[in-house]
Amino acid sequence: MAFPLFEIGVLAGRASGCAPVVYNAANEIAVQAFLESTIRFPEMADLVSGTIDRIGNSAVTGVTDVLEIDRAARSVATEVAHSLSKTRVGVTR
Repeated sequence: MAFPLFEIGVLAGRASGCAPVVYNAANEIAVQAFLESTIRFPEMADLVSGTIDRIGNSAVTGVTDVLEIDRAARSVATEVAHSLSKTRVGVTR
């Protein structure tokens, strides 16, 4: 895959449901973690896809659902980012 985050985003959009919300929230956490040097660039796709896998793709019936899914996705994405960074303790980036 030449552009894994783009392809994950396309798949999330096609899946509909809450997948686009999860993708957006996880992508924002991935970018933040990368800019803070918590994860490496290639790990951004792992973080986003891992978050989508853990959250799943439930139906969205209103704004309340979107806000709750966004909150949950950000929490899970933050956990995934910490998990990815812990696998390299002592490794220089």
